[in-house]
Amino acid sequence: MFAKYDGEHNGDEPDLRFFTPTYFHRIKLHTVTHSIGGSSPSSEEPSWEGDLLCQLSVDADTLKFKKNFWFGNYGSDSKYFNANGREISKLKYELEHDYHPYSYFTNKQFNFKLFTMDERQLYLITLVN
Repeated sequence: MFAKYDGEHNGDEPDLRFFTPTYFHRIKLHTVTHSIGGSSPSSEEPSWEGDLLCQLSVDADTLKFKKNFWFGNYGSDSKYFNANGREISKLKYELEHDYHPYSYFTNKQFNFKLFTMDERQLYLITLVN
């Protein structure tokens, strides 16, 4: 349902303007070792483990949620690795494009919306008229 947005089959495309990554709370700095096998040497990369705090605005209400994230300091990910606290909100577009941290389903024919940030949790948002 969340994989492809098609008005006829899978609801309306979500309006990501209503999502806001608000804060990245760093928890622990890890060193991750990468090994591609063979005779290639392994490499180490520092990575921040933390909680990504976000908000979803639905009508007059706001759903606040957090998701555990890891950001490595390698290539294009270094912008996330270096973003601390509220700086993550400046990377909203890139974060959604690179990581797809949440999925949202809405359809004007139904009186509810579905939201998830984890395949094991599904939130049902009912609309009160």
